[in-house]
Amino acid sequence: MLPLAVKALVDDPNVGMLFISFPISYPRVVKAFNKGMADSAKPKVMVALGDTWQLGPDIMQDVNESPAVFSRSSDRMLRAIALYTRYGRSLARTRIDAQPAPFAGLPKLGRGAQPEWLCKRVLAVAGIAVPAGELACTPDEAAAIAKRIGYPVALKAQAAALSHKTEAGAVMLNLADEASLRGAWTKAQENVRAAAPDVKLDGCLVERMAGKGLELMIGAKRDPAWGTVLLAGLGGIWVEALGDVQLLPVDADMAQIVEALHKLRAAKLLTGFRGAPAVDVDAVA
Repeated sequence: MLPLAVKALVDDPNVGMLFISFPISYPRVVKAFNKGMADSAKPKVMVALGDTWQLGPDIMQDVNESPAVFSRSSDRMLRAIALYTRYGRSLARTRIDAQPAPFAGLPKLGRGAQPEWLCKRVLAVAGIAVPAGELACTPDEAAAIAKRIGYPVALKAQAAALSHKTEAGAVMLNLADEASLRGAWTKAQENVRAAAPDVKLDGCLVERMAGKGLELMIGAKRDPAWGTVLLAGLGGIWVEALGDVQLLPVDADMAQIVEALHKLRAAKLLTGFRGAPAVDVDAVA
């Protein structure tokens, strides 16, 4: 009867895993469990109650022949099952067959690092706000762009290979007029030639200066083992200095993203630390 009862349980579509515990004084029940579970591919675990008692050779032989995972502690086994379940849910989240969003006019990107001006064009087409600005290939174009968007502006030399612009002296901020802009253009070009002589510039990105605020980073990576993973944390120079980031599954909802941001070590900065304006965390999410 016991093998039939076990088989009925394990065959039930509403049962996802079979957890069986037995007292070590009843070794014959292990044979019955093994027989009832033999044809099922569902996860199965077996716990021998009384983990301070030594198991006899007859029970150990039956346990070794069992298709179930074996433990001497119900508490340890339940903790393991909880982690196993969380892992399975994470895998399910990362296996969503999502399709790219159909944005008309989206520029095509090649593999590898891309220049900032091109990435911001993609973000703008996708409806994500970016500072007003354009790529300029000459000082005259830069002056025309600055006049159109309004001073003060920032000027940043652009190339896919120029990932660390600050170190190369390629970033000029708070340019208040055309004369300072043209001087910054010349200085940025000279700095890049000295710091990275092999880098060929696309031009310079001219953007309206943004107000003071906390710089955050959002990223994504398609990992071969974990699938697509999102990253959020402090941006700018703090990315490498502190590495204060949180990883999220690709289907994370707004509540999960907000929770992750508040788990950052620098989360106090989000709330308006020492008179600084608070970050609109919901808008970020």
